[in-house]
Amino acid sequence: MARSRFFWTLYFGCLLLVVIATIAAILLVAPASGARAFVVALAIIAIAAVFAFVFAARIARKFERPLEELASAAQAIADGDYTREARSGGGGETAKLAEALNRMAKLVRERMDTIGKERNQVLAILSSMVEGVIAVDAEQHVVHMNKAAASILGTNIETCAGKPVWEVVRISAINEATDQVMQDGKESTGETRITTAAGLERVIEIHAAPLRDTQGGTAGAVVVLFDLTELRRLEAVRRDFVANVSHELKTPLAAIRGLVETLLDDPVMPSHTRTRFLEKARSQTNRLTNIVSDLLTLSRIESQDDGLERASVDLRRIVLDVVRLLGADAEGKNIKLEAILPEQQRANVLGDDEGLRQAVSNLIVNAIKYTPEGGTVSVRLACDNGQARLEVEDTGIGIEQKHLGRIFERFYRVDKARSRDLGGTGLGLSIVKHVATSAGGSVDVRSVFGKGSTFSIQLPLDTNGD
Repeated sequence: MARSRFFWTLYFGCLLLVVIATIAAILLVAPASGARAFVVALAIIAIAAVFAFVFAARIARKFERPLEELASAAQAIADGDYTREARSGGGGETAKLAEALNRMAKLVRERMDTIGKERNQVLAILSSMVEGVIAVDAEQHVVHMNKAAASILGTNIETCAGKPVWEVVRISAINEATDQVMQDGKESTGETRITTAAGLERVIEIHAAPLRDTQGGTAGAVVVLFDLTELRRLEAVRRDFVANVSHELKTPLAAIRGLVETLLDDPVMPSHTRTRFLEKARSQTNRLTNIVSDLLTLSRIESQDDGLERASVDLRRIVLDVVRLLGADAEGKNIKLEAILPEQQRANVLGDDEGLRQAVSNLIVNAIKYTPEGGTVSVRLACDNGQARLEVEDTGIGIEQKHLGRIFERFYRVDKARSRDLGGTGLGLSIVKHVATSAGGSVDVRSVFGKGSTFSIQLPLDTNGD
């Protein structure tokens, strides 16, 4: 068995002491004893060597084992095993050293656990962010990229780590912002437009900031990407809506103003002419009232805090009521208005009774308006697979295919002049769509130009309704 340096040092030290003591004794007794004393001395040295070996081995074992245990524990801690405990196997200084080593391992373990938890929290926060985040080191190599950034850039997170940012990101504006931050150490903000792999254009706001080290130097940079595409779209919708509302309100107001000014400027106007002007003013006033009413309805439906009471309502009863109410309008144009409904069967849906009535009314009113005399308007209601489907089919003028995709937009008209002549506000179908979607349903349209159209609403049935 190999012996340690400590053992051999102890052994030869003890042996040296015995040899020195023996030589001193020989020198003292040599004149009297002669050769016999020398033999005795050699025997003593041999016996002393054996005892020194045994003594050194026991002493070395006593000190080496605790030290080996401490060294093994220290190596395990250095390798990352912070649960390993050092055992000294005795008292004294080695026990104190083992206790200190165990205390250090416990503190390191606690700190590593804290660091791990904080790291996981940061990664969870970054992963849940809708903004894209890219972190780079001093050499502009990617340190971290969250899912949102990978989605915006159309890249893979797993293949990005450790690569230069300019190799991963092919957008010059982002690379320029990173370069500027690394050079100046100051925050940078910009905006760019990118085209995705699917060919869609996205508007991205770039915010880059430096990462500081303990001395305050630039140790890297973090780039945050905000996808402003939806915000810009909503801003465009808002601008278009304001412009459309202004135009729609301005038209009847201008007509009313002109009629009133004409009446005021001509006090001797014949009574029949005055009456005709007043009737036109009333017509424009009614149109203005309808626009404002539809705007308020649309606002009430779209508002997140609309306070609408959702209740289980019978769609079959609503359709019957509306068909009966609009029967006179259909007869006035010699149009056949028919309702095909489930016999003795309720069609309960969860929604706003007033909103659903208006949606059904808007569809039937439009069908009557755009169907010539002698035509037919059919209203069908069917329930199947947990869904209620309402269809309003007419034999009217129909809609060209190019208009079908936008027919449910606010103020969108296929024929603006014809719509205004018929008293349309351009909001009816938009109200239909929002009522349906707010009740968890959908809308659809099929049309053949010159032959007629079919508008449909599909709503989930309320299985808990009475």
